[in-house]
Amino acid sequence: MSGVYCSVSVSTEQGNINKVITELKNVFGHSQLVDPEDYHSTLLYSRVGNAQDIECVPYVCIAHILDIELWDTHDTCIVAKLDCPALQIRHKHLMEKHDLQWDYEEYKPHITLAYDLTPTPPELEILRSALVGEIIFLHTEKVEPLDEDHT
Repeated sequence: MSGVYCSVSVSTEQGNINKVITELKNVFGHSQLVDPEDYHSTLLYSRVGNAQDIECVPYVCIAHILDIELWDTHDTCIVAKLDCPALQIRHKHLMEKHDLQWDYEEYKPHITLAYDLTPTPPELEILRSALVGEIIFLHTEKVEPLDEDHT
C-alpha cells in the first residue's frame, strides 16, 4: 500500500485534556464525541511514501489550544486548533527527509474532538472561552500505511 499516515497521541494523564473532555460533555452530552483514548494530532497524511521508511521518535511536547473551530472536510467536525512548534518542526522534517507530500492546503496541528455535530455560534463561544490557552501534552508517534477512508 502506498502512502503514509503518522499521528501523535494526546496524553490523558497530563495537561488539561480532562478539562476539554468535561467542557465538551457539558455542551454536547456524549453524542458524537471522539473517545478521549483516540485523541491524536495528525503529523503526516501523504499519498506518496512508505510507512516502513518512517522511524518514530520518542518525545513529549506541549501544545496550547489556539481555537475551537468547526471544519467541514470529509465529515463536519469540531477541532481544537493547536499552537505547537514541535509538531510543525517534526512535520517539516519528515516531509523533507522522505520527500512526502501534504495532501491538504497547509499543515494545521489540531485534535478532532467530535464528528457530525454542528454547534451553534453560542456553543462554540462557550468552548472557546473555556478552552483557548489550555495546555495539552502530546507523546508517542504512530506510523502506518495510509488508509484514505480513515482520517
